[in-house]
Amino acid sequence: MGGAFQTSREIFTNPIWQDVIKFRLFFYIVGNAVFSEEGVKQGSILIKRGQYLRSYRNLAADLEYLENKSLKRYSISVIKKKIDQLVSEERLKIEETELGTLFTVVNYALYQGFEHYKTHNREQSENGARTVREQSENNNNNVNKVKKDNNPSTTTTDNPIQLFEKLLCRLSARQMEDLYKWLDDFNGQEEIINEAIRIADNKNKRYFSFVEFLLKEWSKNNLSSLDRVLAFEQEKFNKYQKPRTGKTTVRKEEIPDWLKEQKEQEDASQMEEVITDQADFDAERAKLEEELRKFKSG
Repeated sequence: MGGAFQTSREIFTNPIWQDVIKFRLFFYIVGNAVFSEEGVKQGSILIKRGQYLRSYRNLAADLEYLENKSLKRYSISVIKKKIDQLVSEERLKIEETELGTLFTVVNYALYQGFEHYKTHNREQSENGARTVREQSENNNNNVNKVKKDNNPSTTTTDNPIQLFEKLLCRLSARQMEDLYKWLDDFNGQEEIINEAIRIADNKNKRYFSFVEFLLKEWSKNNLSSLDRVLAFEQEKFNKYQKPRTGKTTVRKEEIPDWLKEQKEQEDASQMEEVITDQADFDAERAKLEEELRKFKSG
């Protein structure tokens, strides 16, 4: 496949830049959209300029990636979630057909026609750049729109990637993908992933392995909702906060009878030895005193 497409440098400051899966998915669709003004006929469907016909399953296969010398792919539910986000951000429009999903790239012309950057057409270029800036601002507003959460203390609407990098540290591309795998494991419930991130922040353990430790623990205990996660963590907190009395239980062991008898016999034997030694000493002393008297009188 030949050809090319363009995009504004503002992409580097847009939230989509931090979302690896969404970024790859969007520009894969842009790069494969029909370029011809006449469009392309596929079966009974006319695929117009800026449109791409593909199933979610095929998109998951298209975006396969190599990890540890083996091919991995995103789940269909993750692909669908990212498509829904692109639609809400007004980057894509979708239409279900008998041959698959028809994706329409919004403002497709902005990604084509390098004449926008030629000096003799400066006004057209400025209008295009303004449109991109406005779209970028709208996207940021959509991402930062406040939504209610099951956790009353939660006011952030950042996705897990944004929240992690805001509160903890920068993520590698692989860690981003792992985080979205966990999102898939929890059926797309971002609030659960975000809760793990907030706990890591509160405990000052700002690294990915601790967040993953919490997610593994919750998954192992089949915690399928934020309410259950909060109850589980509260129970852990209560367990470790139980007051200690400071009393130490001393184990008392009863001395067996045979040991008592042996001790009594040893004590009696030692007493007899003392008595015998004392009697011998007294006799010897009397004998010496008698000899001393005889010596003086003689």
